[in-house]
Amino acid sequence: MPEAAPGAKVTVVMFIDWQCPACRMVQFRDYPLNMRCNANVPVAMHPAACEAAVAVRLSREHGTSAVMIDWLFANQETLTPDSVRRAAATIGKVADFTARYAAVLNDVARDVAEGHGLEVGGTPTCFINGILARNDGGRSLFTPEEIRLAIETELRR
Repeated sequence: MPEAAPGAKVTVVMFIDWQCPACRMVQFRDYPLNMRCNANVPVAMHPAACEAAVAVRLSREHGTSAVMIDWLFANQETLTPDSVRRAAATIGKVADFTARYAAVLNDVARDVAEGHGLEVGGTPTCFINGILARNDGGRSLFTPEEIRLAIETELRR
């Protein structure tokens, strides 16, 4: 589990996939649901998830990650690896996506490995202070209000 920021009383880690509709409301840790970059995914799922994770990471370097994330979520249903690469160039201002893809995907792989070690089975999956948070039914899907309440509980400890 990542270390908390200095002085933080609560650390929230969320593993997500950029094509996961429920992930639109959360803070992020990459867990793309695509067999090409996540060996823990048993079936073909989100075809552009690997490219999306790389696009967001590279766009952070250009100060364009917020617009890149907005574009990914707005276009979730139609994302392809090529459309994400084009958006990274135009929206994310990433000129070297192809050249840096493999190296950045290694960084994504660290999130994937961490998630697998924590038994992440889908997205979004939320940990609050290192504890897997689950709502009714054992699912790890939360509303912003449920996450806020869990954080407030941790702050009172």
